[in-house]
Amino acid sequence: MGNVNESKLKAVTDNNSLDSAADILFLNSENAEFEEAGDFVCLRLSENAAAHLAAKAAEDFIAADENLPEADDFLYFPRVLFHRAFPFDAPDSYISVYDTESKEIGIIKELDGLNAEQRNLVRRELERKYYAPRISKIYSISERQGFSIWKIETEAGVLELTLRDNFRSIIHAGGDRIFIADNIGNRYEIESLSALDRASIKKIEIYL
Repeated sequence: MGNVNESKLKAVTDNNSLDSAADILFLNSENAEFEEAGDFVCLRLSENAAAHLAAKAAEDFIAADENLPEADDFLYFPRVLFHRAFPFDAPDSYISVYDTESKEIGIIKELDGLNAEQRNLVRRELERKYYAPRISKIYSISERQGFSIWKIETEAGVLELTLRDNFRSIIHAGGDRIFIADNIGNRYEIESLSALDRASIKKIEIYL
């Protein structure tokens, strides 16, 4: 896999594509307030933002035996989740905000559009979701029943990973920075391939 194509990123962020979609609610410090709620993050929307979502929901409204969605239904979300559109190339841009039913509420176009306190709160949640221990050494890579077993040294200690497909599981993220995804979705980072010892490089270079 290579880097996210720059033209693809430009197309998504171009005013004629994503920004012009009238049904997308862009969240910022003027219409959204993220707050801590125990171990979760909740979201309060302005009346205008809530009305925007209500109008969007009304367009998709089907059930005749239920009440039409109202703006008050969208003023508060007790828990929200975050997803980066471009986790490697633009980690602070175009961050989708979802409710617990996986319905998109809106998009944070830029984290800088939030005030410092809320920006730090959202960034903390993103770092928690996308946490990737850094790999400092590769001890061994062995094949077993169609899987590969990696023994590595990380900032979290010595770990053993199982990869389903070495070629698809290694993600290039610009320069010689690499992410490795194991078979259960955990990510691990090689911050700089050239910084690894030669023995580690020889074990991984066949897959690059």
